[in-house]
Amino acid sequence: MIKIDFENHFYDQSLLEEFSKRQQPPFYRKKNNVITWTDAITMPQDAILPQLLEVAEKRNQLMKEQGVDLVILSSSPGPEQLDEESSIKICRKTNYALAEITKKGRCTVSFCWIQRKFRTFHA
Repeated sequence: MIKIDFENHFYDQSLLEEFSKRQQPPFYRKKNNVITWTDAITMPQDAILPQLLEVAEKRNQLMKEQGVDLVILSSSPGPEQLDEESSIKICRKTNYALAEITKKGRCTVSFCWIQRKFRTFHA
């Protein structure tokens, strides 16, 4: 039997860099390692951020340990909350990162995309 992980997310570093530049939600502050999604929603990133950024050796080792044969890797939320230009830029960088990851092995990907004003942009 083949084991497939359908809930495997990651952040591309470019998203955090973009969030770090922002003053309004969503934004990221490295000093306290928190993403502020809205005025009412903040997410400490202490334990999860390193896992979301790492998509190579550690994740492959965990797959082996858990007997997972294939993962469906997808970008975690965030780019859709940026302005159109920034969203497209981040989605493009994320898609390039996803393409490189798939060249290395045992995952397939769900590409980053953004929908604005009834138009869909595929990066």
